[in-house]
Amino acid sequence: MSPRLKTIFFASLLLNVVLAGVVLGMASGHMGRKWHDSHDQSALESLPPETQKLFESTIEKARTDNRQIWKQMRELREETLHILQADSFDAAAYQQQMDRMRELRDQAMQHKADAVKELAGALPADQRAKLADMLSRPHGRSDWRQCDKRAGDNNSPVSQN
Repeated sequence: MSPRLKTIFFASLLLNVVLAGVVLGMASGHMGRKWHDSHDQSALESLPPETQKLFESTIEKARTDNRQIWKQMRELREETLHILQADSFDAAAYQQQMDRMRELRDQAMQHKADAVKELAGALPADQRAKLADMLSRPHGRSDWRQCDKRAGDNNSPVSQN
């Protein structure tokens, strides 16, 4: 096998592994859960019932707004896999897919940010403080703040969501 063919094969294999990791990481973080399910339920329950309902409806609206975006992202991932699996790798097409994926992810994050902004604007200061506390807690299986403290990084962001 020529050195050039080895390089192309290795690059293709590496891109497949990276893309598979991205796809699995994105999919595993949201499978079957509502956005707020991963946050501290006791913090939500500490809010008055009308605020809990407002929280639920605001977050559900953001989820509804994002459904089409998530569908487009799934389709885009499938198309990207086809680009990576093709006999010849089209770097420009791959980059175009990644740029579009980034745009869609940014739109979804903006919907979520708008929902939090709308919710925060409707709450008094004490309830906004509880909301901030709830949103600052990491979600998922690991507490990144604890990992960062063990690693000696006390200036890391609390949450990326």
